[in-house]
Amino acid sequence: EDTGLIVPISEWVLREACLRVREWQQRSGRLLRIAVNLSPRHLQAGTVVSAVRRALDISGLQASCLELEVTERLVLRADQRVTEQLEELRDVGVRLAMDDFGTGYSALSTLKRHRFDALKIDREFVQGAPHNEEDLTLTAGITAMARSLGMDVVGEGVENEAQAATLRSLGCDMVQGYLYGHPVSAEDFLEIAIQAGASVAVRR
Repeated sequence: EDTGLIVPISEWVLREACLRVREWQQRSGRLLRIAVNLSPRHLQAGTVVSAVRRALDISGLQASCLELEVTERLVLRADQRVTEQLEELRDVGVRLAMDDFGTGYSALSTLKRHRFDALKIDREFVQGAPHNEEDLTLTAGITAMARSLGMDVVGEGVENEAQAATLRSLGCDMVQGYLYGHPVSAEDFLEIAIQAGASVAVRR
């Protein structure tokens, strides 16, 4: 981030992620979707949209199979350039997700203005489930708010069945965490995807 190398690195990651998931789709026969974290520095550089278009063109990946994650803190500090790029990315057809929600004191107007497809509840709230009443209340409120705005809700950092069951009972559409898998090589993941009886989502 400090040297600016994050921009060419992010462009490489976008390209490789799209190429890899397209390969996984072809070899597994599943319509997999991949999520890639966007660097604030890359967004501020103003080249994200062109990089995403190139990655999709090179890979042949359907735009809706690419989800781009931005942090809540970045959105709160978004200037006009960042806001315009987020709108352009929606026009391209990729999904947008707000990551780490609940840590940046986001306003409802921010969610409405940027029109995200998914909201990811920060693991800080998930870790307390199902025993911490404050975490439960906040998670339930965030979930209800996001669903009322037409967004998918993802609970992050799930490490045990009790947490997963709690999030499902509160209305979360998806959960992710070490309960379901640890980082693996691309080759190992392909085997998992082929063997799985349901779609598998991946994060960088």
